[in-house]
Amino acid sequence: MTPDSPSLYLDETAVEHLRSARKWSNFLSIIGFVLIGIMILIMAAFLLFGSLVSSKDNLVMFTGLVQIVPIALMIVIYGIPIYYLYQFGKHSRIAINNYDSDAIGLAFKYLNLHYRFMGILVIVVLAFYLVAIVVMTMGFPFFSTMMNR
Repeated sequence: MTPDSPSLYLDETAVEHLRSARKWSNFLSIIGFVLIGIMILIMAAFLLFGSLVSSKDNLVMFTGLVQIVPIALMIVIYGIPIYYLYQFGKHSRIAINNYDSDAIGLAFKYLNLHYRFMGILVIVVLAFYLVAIVVMTMGFPFFSTMMNR
């Protein structure tokens, strides 16, 4: 088979590995969707608690908003790779059951999107940690002189 060939043959061992990866991706995506549902319920509880409190108490309403925004952000950040993982599992099942090369291409597209998103997320988190360490290192002498006064 040449690299220019448009088709790719998967032997039974490769199909079994793909089948196993599909099962694990389905399991992880279902657990992820359940956790997203729990986060949505927590967010709804904060909204309900905020609406039960008097509208005159702006501090409580602001506190509820401060709690809802990070949860909503976590739902989006956590939901995107979970969705990609679910799509990989769904399309790889179709590909395995129907010997569909278009479906396997779509499955690997979603797997690529999943890992790309996770890689970018790791880069962003590492950059955030680096900035936090630099800020804390630069700020430490300032705060230590303030404490010694």
